[in-house]
Amino acid sequence: MSANNSQELVEQLKQMVLSASSDANISNSDLRRVLRFVSKVVQVVNQAFQNVYPLLIEIKFLRPEDLHTEKHRLILKELDLLCSRDYYRDIQLICGQLRELEQQYTEQIQPIVNKLNPDGQDDFSQVFSLLEHHEGYILMIMQDLTYNLVRRLEQVDDATELQNIKIYAGDRAREIKKSLTELQLIGNKILGLSGKEGFLELTQTDRLQLRDEIRYDFNIVDNSIRTGDVSGQQVAIGRDIAQSVHTETHTGLDAKQVQLLLDELIREVRKEGLPATAEAKVIKQLEISKDELNEENPDKDYIGKNLQKVTDTMVKAGTIIDQSSSIGLRLLKLGKWIGTAIAFL
Repeated sequence: MSANNSQELVEQLKQMVLSASSDANISNSDLRRVLRFVSKVVQVVNQAFQNVYPLLIEIKFLRPEDLHTEKHRLILKELDLLCSRDYYRDIQLICGQLRELEQQYTEQIQPIVNKLNPDGQDDFSQVFSLLEHHEGYILMIMQDLTYNLVRRLEQVDDATELQNIKIYAGDRAREIKKSLTELQLIGNKILGLSGKEGFLELTQTDRLQLRDEIRYDFNIVDNSIRTGDVSGQQVAIGRDIAQSVHTETHTGLDAKQVQLLLDELIREVRKEGLPATAEAKVIKQLEISKDELNEENPDKDYIGKNLQKVTDTMVKAGTIIDQSSSIGLRLLKLGKWIGTAIAFL
């Protein structure tokens, strides 16, 4: 899959979801229709590559002593199956599903997204064209990839050539993984498979929260802050951390984005059901942080200390905060902006 085209598709789908969720003129039912469409696109594209990716990883870890053994022969057999007519018939079925999605886009989705553009211009037409393009491209990349690997693995006789094949397989695996990881995350968020309420459910319960969740989650799809990677260091951020980790990095957030994160934290805190005294203390610290942010030269260290007080107070009140929670994710991103990882004691 072309990295540029697949990434373009990802960005178009994310923008479609965000724009639809942010427009009050889009009904809940129409928004769910857009979300279901995006989810189907993700499922079909993933399906096309679910067999080849694990095999590429297997080839990547071949050793010279594996040449001409049963392991080598089994990999060739699996590649032959991928090259078979039956497999390409399955791929053709997948392409048929993509064509059905094109029709659904034209008949059901395009009229909805057109409402998002006052001049009537469909800014999401590339979703349609990229889906159409992927039909032929899926077939082409599968044919090129599998036939190339079969030919090279049938002829390999030495460790040097095997190393070249392993590099080739590893590169192709990374391309496919990079192309699909964001799509999988989008699908999980829509369906609620990421550990919390999904976007589909939020269309009916809280459109404001849905908009904020989409904006936040989609902004950090490729951000290493999810794993606590601060300035290239893997920082184990969790409840067992006893101190903050200082860095010199910067996330590139502007004041408005930081303000949004603080507002989201206040809203999330109010949902936690903290004791009245603890909630008042936490809200006060967050409001103080917002006030400091509005200064001409805001003191990040001061804001960081306030946020640490927020986490300490909430944890003492019995709230579990970790990097997978809504509050924890926002604190992690704010911590990286400040240059200090907030400790969840």
